[in-house]
Amino acid sequence: MTQHFPPRGFIQQGLAPCLEKGEKERRLGFCTILDRRGEATRMLLADQGQEWTEDVVTGEIWQKGDLKKTCLFGQLPRFQDGDFVLYQSNAILRHLARNHGMISFADYNLLDILQLHLVLAPNCLASFPLLAAYVQRLNARPLLKAYLESEGRKQRPINGNGKQ
Repeated sequence: MTQHFPPRGFIQQGLAPCLEKGEKERRLGFCTILDRRGEATRMLLADQGQEWTEDVVTGEIWQKGDLKKTCLFGQLPRFQDGDFVLYQSNAILRHLARNHGMISFADYNLLDILQLHLVLAPNCLASFPLLAAYVQRLNARPLLKAYLESEGRKQRPINGNGKQ
């Protein structure tokens, strides 16, 4: 399944092939089993006003192994920026941070972790006012806020076990 942000409604199974040289589109490919691995990347892209397409690989397709053999290190997520392809979450974040003149990408990793904790334990930051203010400040950034309030984001499971 392919998802666009902002949503466009196009659907496809498996990862799309690499784009032809010179084409410029950002694609984030991930397996539904490890969906959260791409969340910090999604937040960075949204916060920077970038559009991207998501190629969602079902666990069934991934377990067959054919796609896994084509991925560097046999891993997802995969990020394609034009004809440039990267694997591994932090490598993807570093690339995007550099391209957008950012000093660090750690803010998005930390924000993702803190948001997960707040879903699972809503009062977990009550004794940490600086962290709570940090989350509120980042969540209020207009482009990031729009992404965080999107239906696709709201429906994304935390760990795939259906218990959250």
